[in-house]
Amino acid sequence: MRPMKDDRQRSKQDERNRSRDHYSIATYAACSAGVVLRHLEMADLLLPSQQKHHEQTLEDAYVALAQVETALDQLGQELEFQHQRLAEVGDQDHEEERGARDIDQCSWHPPL
Repeated sequence: MRPMKDDRQRSKQDERNRSRDHYSIATYAACSAGVVLRHLEMADLLLPSQQKHHEQTLEDAYVALAQVETALDQLGQELEFQHQRLAEVGDQDHEEERGARDIDQCSWHPPL
């Protein structure tokens, strides 16, 4: 039987992978909608069926963009968390070094 910690780490990794996949799909959707809209001819807007299609494409692009923004916010939070975690480890190392230096400086050494 596997330890629970391994299962939790695997679940977190699976969640990150799903988040990356979702980000990739949303980015692709937003870019694809942008390409469609870029190739839009103004004359096409005069046709009622085309107008509805392009309005839907524009709406889909905004939805995809919002998903990309959410994914980037999540990535930013993850990076901030990792930065803080690494800084805490670095701070602990520096405290240990300072403590060792203080002990060396304060230690009494017999005269030679």
